[in-house]
This record gives sequence, C-alpha cells and structure tokens, in this order.
Amino acid sequence: MIADNQYYDEKALLKAMAAGEEAGFNEIYLHYSQAIYYYILHMLKSPQLADDVRQEVFASIWERRSQLGSVESFKGYLFTTARNQTVSVLRSISRSNTAKAEMLKYLPLFRMEDLALNRDYERFIREVLQTLPKQTREVFIQCRQQGKSYEEVAKELGISSSFVKRHMINSIKALKAAADRDLGMPLGMTAVILSYLSSFGK
Repeated sequence: MIADNQYYDEKALLKAMAAGEEAGFNEIYLHYSQAIYYYILHMLKSPQLADDVRQEVFASIWERRSQLGSVESFKGYLFTTARNQTVSVLRSISRSNTAKAEMLKYLPLFRMEDLALNRDYERFIREVLQTLPKQTREVFIQCRQQGKSYEEVAKELGISSSFVKRHMINSIKALKAAADRDLGMPLGMTAVILSYLSSFGK
C-alpha cells in the first residue's frame, strides 16, 4: 500500500494502481475528478450526463491501468480519454431526441460564459452555408436567422412552400454532417450546434 504523503505523488500512485491497488486509483480520482467533471460539463451542459461520462472515464482508466506505465503524461491521457468519451456521447445525442432534450435543459445556464464559443459557432455556420447553393443558403438565412415563416420566404423568393422546406432540410443535413465531421473543433461548440439544429428535428 502507499504510505500517507503530504503531497501528491502521481508516479507512485500510478505504479500502485497498475499493481491493482485501489488506494492509488482513489487518490488519482480525488485529484482529477472535479476538473474532469467540469471539462465534460462544459461540452455536454447537462450535469447528469457529465457525471455519467466522468464515471465511465475513470472506469476506463481503471480497466486499462496495466497500460499506464508507458504513458508519458497521465493528465493528457486522462483528458484525451474524457474527450473521446464525450465525442461518443455527442454522437449518440445527435441521434436521440431524449438525450438531446436532457442536454438542452441546461444550455441557457451557460450562455453568458459561452459568448466566445458562440462566436466560433456562428463562424462555423457561415462557413458551412457558403458551401451550399445560393437559394438554399438564402432560404436558411431568412427562415432560421430572420425568423420568417416558410410561406413568407416562399412568397418573397417566388417558390412554393414545399421547396422552401426542401431547402431547409438540405441545409440542416449539411450542417449536421459538418458538425459530425468536424468534431476536432472545440468540443463545447458541438453542443451548441446540436441545440441550434434540434428545433428542426431529424
């Protein structure tokens, strides 16, 4: 067992954990648990989902404890594990209205602190829109950003409401595909994008 120390000796704790000592794991958990929780929470917004993912991350660390001896930076390894697990959850959220609703309940609480994130998100949306046909882009801007109804946009552009709806479906599909493809961006941004797209359904 590890002797009680007045300082955090991560190398010793990792060695103990690799040998199967739960005391080492518990000390590491206590040291990183809160930081990992808030890291995940910033991305998922839902406290319940963040706590669930945190538990999964540390369970994964324990299961792979024998491999930790070759890890140069445990902190980097831990946060990468948390990032990858959160990516997996975000992918699931994008396919689940129930999970999406759970995350969106808490999204307004983060609006003020996420202003910079929202600017990144808006830039991302503009970049994706530039890849779409001109009329599809115009329909999206008028419907989603200007708040016009399908009927109003149809009348202004001289097309039918069904065509407006088709343009909206195409633009949302493109945005969802881009969000899924570009998960390498700051991950909290994905949560905002998912919330933005949620009002359109699948």
